[in-house]
Amino acid sequence: MPAKKKAKKQSAKKKIKEPKVDAVKSPEKPLSKKKEPAKPKITDQPKEVIKKVLKRAPKKLTPIEKHGEEIEEELKEIYEDEGELPDMTKLERKPRRWWLMGVLGIVLLVAISGVIYAGWAFWKPWERPEAGGVNIEIKGPSQIKNGEKVLYIIAYKNQDKVPMANVEIQANLPEGYKILLAEPEPTQDDNIWQIGSLGTGEEGEIKLEGYFADTVKESQNMQALVTYKPANFSSDFQDIETLSVLITDSLLDISITGPTKAIPGDEIEYEIKFSNTSEFAYEKIEIQAVYPENFIYNESEPTAITESGNRWRFDGLATGTEEIIKVRGNFSSQGEGLQDMAFRLGFVPNDIFKLQKEIMHQTEVLAGDLETHLFINGSESNQNLNFGENLRLSLTYDNTSGEKMEDVEFTVHIESDPKVGSETLVQWDKLSMESEREGTVGNQTIKWDMDNIEELEEVDKDAEGVIDFSIPLVTGPLSSLDGKYEVNVWVEARIGKIGESETNREIQTTPIVLALNTNLDLSAYGRYFNEAGETLGFGPLPPQVNETTGYHIFWNITNSLHEIQNVTVKTTLPQNITWTGRKQVGAGELRYNESGNEVIWTINRLPTSINNITTSFEVSVRPREDDIGTFVKLVTESTLEAQDQKTKDTLIITTDPISTDIPGDEGAKGKGVVIEGED
Repeated sequence: MPAKKKAKKQSAKKKIKEPKVDAVKSPEKPLSKKKEPAKPKITDQPKEVIKKVLKRAPKKLTPIEKHGEEIEEELKEIYEDEGELPDMTKLERKPRRWWLMGVLGIVLLVAISGVIYAGWAFWKPWERPEAGGVNIEIKGPSQIKNGEKVLYIIAYKNQDKVPMANVEIQANLPEGYKILLAEPEPTQDDNIWQIGSLGTGEEGEIKLEGYFADTVKESQNMQALVTYKPANFSSDFQDIETLSVLITDSLLDISITGPTKAIPGDEIEYEIKFSNTSEFAYEKIEIQAVYPENFIYNESEPTAITESGNRWRFDGLATGTEEIIKVRGNFSSQGEGLQDMAFRLGFVPNDIFKLQKEIMHQTEVLAGDLETHLFINGSESNQNLNFGENLRLSLTYDNTSGEKMEDVEFTVHIESDPKVGSETLVQWDKLSMESEREGTVGNQTIKWDMDNIEELEEVDKDAEGVIDFSIPLVTGPLSSLDGKYEVNVWVEARIGKIGESETNREIQTTPIVLALNTNLDLSAYGRYFNEAGETLGFGPLPPQVNETTGYHIFWNITNSLHEIQNVTVKTTLPQNITWTGRKQVGAGELRYNESGNEVIWTINRLPTSINNITTSFEVSVRPREDDIGTFVKLVTESTLEAQDQKTKDTLIITTDPISTDIPGDEGAKGKGVVIEGED
């Protein structure tokens, strides 16, 4: 191609050199077409004409002009097939292709939408297809009885316009529903059916026959979960169906027989029968008794699994069988009027009681012949007490029989749990009784009869009497921390004769349970030197007027019986005492409340594994002239407040204020009185 262009350029140069007259014609003004006479020689023309002709003659071209001529000749050759050279001054601009950019934008938007949809389809596999997917339904009764055979059907159908693949159904059944028959049988884990493919409109069902053994008056949920993959989707979908089933009753039965009337002290018996009227055997049956407050349990057949005689456990109960429990006891002297005796029948899978039936029997307790009461610290109720407290007991009696009584005796039982050898939770060596009413002390008992109190030989009708005595609790735990740390106290009264009838009737008061709070204690003290004699404080000792002396205040908590919670210790600094900010915290948080001038130590909980913990802080004093010859108070009373985790009692302990007199510090002892400052 370059060779051809070079040849054309050479041809153009030859044409320019030809001496033709036409070459001098002006491109703007073509020569007139009129015939002209023979042209004279140019030299014959006037000078003006010669100048005019010469002006039109070809000039010698500059290199730039020659290059322009060459370009023009090339353009002519390029466009010679089209017949003419286009007018380059009038070239039209072609419009930009905006439509193409729009199409490209739409294509890009569609592509992005496709990616978003694909992500949605991947991350949202559980949405139902528009046509309905696989429908699932649980058919069966919504109210049943325990032990009653019942059939449930899980029905499924492909409602979509496309086939379904990987169809799987999972039945989530209550723990208390016992399956007897499944048709078809599960293919996996006793509750999963792998159906496989399901054509358009195709349907099927799963039959589950069984019975319930769960809590009566509670609802249980039966759930079916279907998973499937439509032919036009690449991800799985799910649908869930739930049926709520209320257990209205049970085919286990229970009944009770017992006295309709009773006198305090007289032994009575209740007979409890329970049976299984269903088609199925049951395992782990439990009977629970709810006794009235004034019923005193003595014994039962079979033996109860608790000391209080209120629970019986049976391995199972076969269909059509019956079991019997006999409970013996008596009502205390406080029992009067209608008393409700209740028994409950249930299952205990995983040691969780599931109630089946409850039955109640009422016994009217008549007024007793000898009304007896026992008061401890002024109350007949159970109490929480602290170690070292003194028990003030009052035994009262009243002959309400309408006749004279003879040979009356009272025995007060004060039984300790635990009892470690001869150690008990009360200090028997400090028992205090009235001199004229001293009883006979036995093994955790005190007995009064006509040998101790003369008027007990004969008690006239409507006669009353009081026996007062006291005994303190021990000041701390026994050598063993095992046991309940409770003291049970009750009175047992015996009547030899009422009127002319020999009775030997025994009555008893309702036991009073005294639960001991934990052995929590707080000690608060000040120090200038530690136990090794090293200096903790600063400044002159004894303290001097207008000189600053620093002391350390210690709080020590001890505890070992029960865990304590929400522990707070606080004190207040007098106006002339300064908080220095130095502190050492054993546990929890120690802060200074400037607005109230309080120091507060808080701990969330202290387990029994931490039986001793200490915190300390520093305060300073700058005595004034009027302090000379006195001890300066460093902190006011310190108060500990905490909750016993077992008894739930709030325990409060308060200690004495701390001053510059700190006798427990050997190095600072006798150096607490303020003296004059040095000049």
